[in-house]
Amino acid sequence: MCNLKDTVGNVFQLTITLNVKSYEAQDQLIPVVPIENAFLPVEKNKLNSKWGVKVSKHLFGMRTSNKWLIMPQKDFSGDDISSFRSPFSYSYRLGAPNVLNNLLGKTYNYEVSLKDSLIVSKFSESPRYSRFIYNLFQETEWKGLLSAVPANVEGNISNNALGFFYVMDGVRKSIPIKDIRTGK
Repeated sequence: MCNLKDTVGNVFQLTITLNVKSYEAQDQLIPVVPIENAFLPVEKNKLNSKWGVKVSKHLFGMRTSNKWLIMPQKDFSGDDISSFRSPFSYSYRLGAPNVLNNLLGKTYNYEVSLKDSLIVSKFSESPRYSRFIYNLFQETEWKGLLSAVPANVEGNISNNALGFFYVMDGVRKSIPIKDIRTGK
């Protein structure tokens, strides 16, 4: 990972040559909006003597499109790394593709104490990458009984290669559980 602070707003280009064929892609580095506690895709609820933290996987109609990684601040060294997966969340400027699809309400849940904190990482997404992710979820995770029209997932890599080259700006913040909003 390199420091790209002075290159926010620039377009980055990737060129790969494989078996005499060249593939090119480009994406723009969008500045990340600072993390605001009022706009976190997370809430807490009292759970016996602890607190249950619920992180929404998808949020729609937001001011900016972002990728989030929200996890309890803890030492993972004793955990089996083979079972670990990054619970990313996504916020979109676009509206929900199918409000009747119950898969849109997917969450990640953690059990914590009020003395714990969450590590919140927020990454910017270019409009093209955000649209790619949105369309990809329409064809995979959100596909359901009422999904009749394909999303037309298009990447940004030349020569009919499927995928997306992207760059992200990011910010990280530790937020005490006591500062997380309480759910209804």
